[in-house]
Amino acid sequence: MNLSLVIRLILLFFAFGSLSCSSNILEDFADTDSAEAIIADVEEHINDQDYDSALASFQTLSATDQATRDNQVLLAKIYAGQCGLDFLGLSEDITGIGSNTLLVTLMGAFPGATSTEVTACINAESTILGIDNDGSNRTTQENLLMAYIAWTKMGTILSLYADTDDDGSTDGGFDPCDSGDLPQTEAQHMATGLANMLDGLGNIGSSDVGGDQLSGINALCTLIDTVNTNFNFCNSKVITDVNANQEQGIRSIVTEARDLGLGANGCVDGIDSGLPCVCP
Repeated sequence: MNLSLVIRLILLFFAFGSLSCSSNILEDFADTDSAEAIIADVEEHINDQDYDSALASFQTLSATDQATRDNQVLLAKIYAGQCGLDFLGLSEDITGIGSNTLLVTLMGAFPGATSTEVTACINAESTILGIDNDGSNRTTQENLLMAYIAWTKMGTILSLYADTDDDGSTDGGFDPCDSGDLPQTEAQHMATGLANMLDGLGNIGSSDVGGDQLSGINALCTLIDTVNTNFNFCNSKVITDVNANQEQGIRSIVTEARDLGLGANGCVDGIDSGLPCVCP
């Protein structure tokens, strides 16, 4: 990943909204109840990383104002902040993957994750999907935000369930194949996280941003088809689309060690090596 390009995109797309709002509030300075004033207040809370106050302020907008496309992006940013997303920090984590797999890196990036943060990530992802569930119909800003939200959602889920001692390594007894260790809903959200990451990164108009992850996971989706085409979840962007076979596929991806996963259950290879790297 080209980190300098990521930083430029973040500054252009995420800081720009704040500057625009600041300009609008100057025009309507006397009206503290105007939509412009409320949005400026929301942006100020976001800049202060006070996401609960940002959400409370956002909810004072009229239903019509809340529903505008720009404000739905703003709402997604609030939820993303509540779920622990730090754009620059996560960019550095992804860039510095080294010999780790993506899921190990994401798990370690969100130590101490909580179920509340996971829920906020799900809300952020749902908000972007509510704008349009097809990345080709979203803006570059929206798709970049979706990719980062998806990364964060997967990282918080894995931190919560697979790294309970917060040491950045998979817990010895963690079994991704077991719904007692990785509940069904969270497994489904791992699948949709990867699918939405692919859709977001695939539509940002630059292969330099997340290019290694995009090409690697696309190759993995092709590999899944060679193992069992019914396992392929790579186009399932909402959990209601993730069927039992696809759930088995994502559990196997979390288990495997070579391409993306955690290397759980004694697996030291990829899903094409069979047991124990494929969930029964």
